[in-house]
Amino acid sequence: MNRRKFAFWIGAGLFGLAERLRADSLDTLAAAAMRATEPTAAPPPAAGAAEALATGVDGAEHWTAASNKTWGWFVRETRVDDEWKVTGITRPRKKSTGEPFLEAEGYLDDELAPEGLRLGDSPAMPGDYTHDSDYTRDSAGAYGGPAEETPDETIDDDGPEPDPGHPHPTRKAREGRPPSRWLRSLEAGELAYWLGLVELPEAGVSGMTYWEHLTRDHGFSPAKIEGLTKPQLASLHAAAHYGY
Repeated sequence: MNRRKFAFWIGAGLFGLAERLRADSLDTLAAAAMRATEPTAAPPPAAGAAEALATGVDGAEHWTAASNKTWGWFVRETRVDDEWKVTGITRPRKKSTGEPFLEAEGYLDDELAPEGLRLGDSPAMPGDYTHDSDYTRDSAGAYGGPAEETPDETIDDDGPEPDPGHPHPTRKAREGRPPSRWLRSLEAGELAYWLGLVELPEAGVSGMTYWEHLTRDHGFSPAKIEGLTKPQLASLHAAAHYGY
């Protein structure tokens, strides 16, 4: 058994114990155990992608600054097969203090965003904004800016987390924004295993893919859900909305 699997099963055990004892600290410990096994971040993409934007070729990148009432972050879109796809977001920061959101990993480095965007529309600045100087998606599949509650206003809440691993009215009422910290700490293979253990109602999305919605609106790290199939992403979305 490798280190990652060991941490997964230890986390699962702590997760189950936390459910019975309603002890949030165990849920936090399980999430921390999973984070401790994560590899270092991948190197930044090769230079030159930004210049390709003007030609509309695959590999071109487009960045936007986005925010809600509390958080600010940058969104990267990459041109693939003549379509723009969201390929990551930077770590959200509180606009009032600049404090980073630390409950999940897999975010892009702030330094990857264009310097003019970072200096002109810092996520730490107060006030809501959406900056899109170069490119605007059409309304049919549109990335039109973040939902008002993304990342969720309570995403960094240090208080007790109710019933991790079970549907809970509080998480369901806020439509899974965010799901439990333990669930968000799992890698794609571990999520796929967990999703096979639960029965979930359907919950659709419109105007974007499940991947875009899960990373943008539900706080899942892009790196952690990479490789999940579309049915698995749909199930994960349903789990979030159902209150897991």
